[in-house]
Amino acid sequence: MANKDIDARFNVALSNYFDSTENPTLEHFVTTEISGNPDWYKALLSYINNQSAGADKSVSQEPINSPSSSIPSKSSPSSTTTTNSSRHLLSESEIEYINSVYQGLSNENMWTLSTGTKVEKVMQKCASENKLEQGAHSLIIDPLDPVWEFYFTDDEREELSNFKAPKLPPMSSKMEEYLQEFDDLVTWDELWKKVNELVVDIKKDPEVYWLRTSIINALELYHCDFFKKGVKSEADILHRVWRIIYLCFDNDSRITVTSGEKTSYASALRKKCIQNDEKESPRRFFGTRTDLIFYTPLTMNEFGTTEIGLNSRTDSNKAINELELKCPKTMKDMLLRNIRLYPGIQRDLVTCGFNISGLYINQLVMDNPSGYVCRLSRLPEELQYPEEPCDFIELIKPILRIIYGTKVQMETTLKKIKNKKAQDGVLSYGFKKPIDVLPLPSCFTPIPTPRKRKPSTSSLSDNSLSSNKK
Repeated sequence: MANKDIDARFNVALSNYFDSTENPTLEHFVTTEISGNPDWYKALLSYINNQSAGADKSVSQEPINSPSSSIPSKSSPSSTTTTNSSRHLLSESEIEYINSVYQGLSNENMWTLSTGTKVEKVMQKCASENKLEQGAHSLIIDPLDPVWEFYFTDDEREELSNFKAPKLPPMSSKMEEYLQEFDDLVTWDELWKKVNELVVDIKKDPEVYWLRTSIINALELYHCDFFKKGVKSEADILHRVWRIIYLCFDNDSRITVTSGEKTSYASALRKKCIQNDEKESPRRFFGTRTDLIFYTPLTMNEFGTTEIGLNSRTDSNKAINELELKCPKTMKDMLLRNIRLYPGIQRDLVTCGFNISGLYINQLVMDNPSGYVCRLSRLPEELQYPEEPCDFIELIKPILRIIYGTKVQMETTLKKIKNKKAQDGVLSYGFKKPIDVLPLPSCFTPIPTPRKRKPSTSSLSDNSLSSNKK
């Protein structure tokens, strides 16, 4: 095989592998992704040189706040859902399994639209016609996903969005009044002066104090020219720019926020149950790793997740996959576990999420409005974090509203769970008929590729001894 062919094949395979694998290793890549015997040294050297050149170019020409890397571009349905090469390509056995899941659903319990269309039937058709993994393979529907243009009418997509749609809780009048104090202020000095003039008591007004902290955080970033200092890490973006998310929960002792690639307990349960076909503790199985996870430590009820990408490009494969697959699947895992624990309030439970690409953020909500379908609701367009004081208050207001509203959504869900537990908490003996709940299929879990294990040192030495004896 020519060196150019080897290099091209290696570049494509390695890029796809890193985008689609949670725990990549060199051994796993070599044994599962590349067949034949290419010239590894030349191919790897070529790939490293290409990546280094691309990285140097991005650092010098496209810092984090450059327009070319920040402005989202509209992508065609094929580019976002069909030709995304970093997604898992389903095998024939996996396609058969997904078809069997859909075939096992009861027609009577399916979500039927006003047009008579059964949502699950249409989703089955979409799942069978698309070989690259997407939401339909996990019975997740996002009405804003361009793929549904080919399966539902505009009226049907609108009904999918509006039927028992979740609503974002508003901020209090006191919080809105505080933000109005900054209207028409367009310079750093004006904003800094105003935020120090307005005295806020952290004990009496913790929510307003969070707004104050969020404004000060942004002004400090402007003061040190944070957005003009080139490429940074995802951790820097989280803990310098988007720290306002977890700071919002500081005054809530009920829900804990943890950062640093935290593993979702609910997704670990799903992967464990799928592989062993039984509900056991997922100690030996890894769940989905998320950048932020929202949960109650004692009961391990999970209410939300966050995925963060470094680049401010919402049309990159990473951003699209996390928005349309990773976040929704994690949120569904969390939702299904809560439904199984508290079946009587199935339609009232929601899970939440944030999908962040550099300076852009989208808020997501997962629910089960009808039938077997879990619906993802999200903003039509991402919100941009303000890079300069001149448009600060105009851009930061909606961001603060969705963060606070998400917190209230999680608190409301937790309150419903506590009320349900209180109702069921009457002590009594004897058998109780279980609540009749529509069982929702779990998310699709790709069949793991078997790894070729290297022989142990002891076995190699035993083989060498036996050959010497001969």
